[in-house]
Amino acid sequence: MHRVKEKLPNPRRLVHFSPEKSHNFYPTMFLEFLKVSGIFVTIVAAVIGVCIVTIRSIEYIEENTYAAKEKIVKIIYFTMACYIFFMLKGMSFLHLLLGLGIQYTFNILMHTYPAIKPEDPKFIGAVLGSLVNHFLMIKFFFDKSGSIFMIVFAFVIVWLTPFCMFFSMSATDDVLFVKNPNKPLKTYAGMFLDWLLHISKKRRERMQ
Repeated sequence: MHRVKEKLPNPRRLVHFSPEKSHNFYPTMFLEFLKVSGIFVTIVAAVIGVCIVTIRSIEYIEENTYAAKEKIVKIIYFTMACYIFFMLKGMSFLHLLLGLGIQYTFNILMHTYPAIKPEDPKFIGAVLGSLVNHFLMIKFFFDKSGSIFMIVFAFVIVWLTPFCMFFSMSATDDVLFVKNPNKPLKTYAGMFLDWLLHISKKRRERMQ
């Protein structure tokens, strides 16, 4: 019987724990924690900011309907002008045509403002086109730069006009014949916010 010799590990291949690495580990871990915490705080702040801007926008549109129309038209023109920047970045002709066509459709809808109805084929087509444009924008900027800031910028450009349209949907039809209505209008978004506030008020009353 031959004895099987046990192979001992090569001492040169043994991993030695370096005191220098242990000192570098904790600062790196702390920096990663700060990075993750910073991202989390930024996301929370962005969500809160979006909510505040949304509520303020709804209140402004309800109280200043015709002044809001001028601002929305300017937003549409600004968005269309931004496609010059996208063209310089190398955006395809079909993609440019899609984006400009969506904004042109929203501009047509402004002729009947504030009576914008969700069942309008033009509105439905423009919103669906914005959804397609959203994914095309993400793909475009990931391929070109991959910068998160550029993707956020593209997201704002794609959805700024549709959100203005959502906020402007009015349940009152008589505003078409009144240039300066004395009473504030109620948009669909405003009625939804009122409904949420009404529910929260009822819950508080039950708890008391």
